[in-house]
Amino acid sequence: MAALALSSVLLSSAATSPPPAAADIAGLTPCKESKAFAKREKQSVKKLNSSLKKYAPDSAPALAIQATIEKTKRRFENYGKFGLLCGSDGLPHLIVSGEKKPAMREIIIDVELAARIIPRGFIWPVAAYRELINGDLVVDDADIGY
Repeated sequence: MAALALSSVLLSSAATSPPPAAADIAGLTPCKESKAFAKREKQSVKKLNSSLKKYAPDSAPALAIQATIEKTKRRFENYGKFGLLCGSDGLPHLIVSGEKKPAMREIIIDVELAARIIPRGFIWPVAAYRELINGDLVVDDADIGY
């Protein structure tokens, strides 16, 4: 029973994982490889650093600008790490599916998609049963605050 539950969880998670970004879409390149993206990051940080020089090192505005610099660096790092695609302007671009009538999938059933999704409907009873057996499904009366 546990092997069945484990295999169904693994199959459903593999079916729902997003595909990696491809660089052959509309002339876009991965952000981590884009020179314009790196230039935009450098300019953003440089602009914030020039603003930082106007204030005393431990003042409130300086601390706020320093936090903004860290957020900016982290944002650019995440864009590169998560495989976003950038255009020649150095900005990340959103890629839509290109489906003209996605509502038609509600009328005409996509059998391949349905075959991947249906097993997920059988997972929750197994997970609930496992929580009941382990004692995680219900909480002790002592843990409930009135």
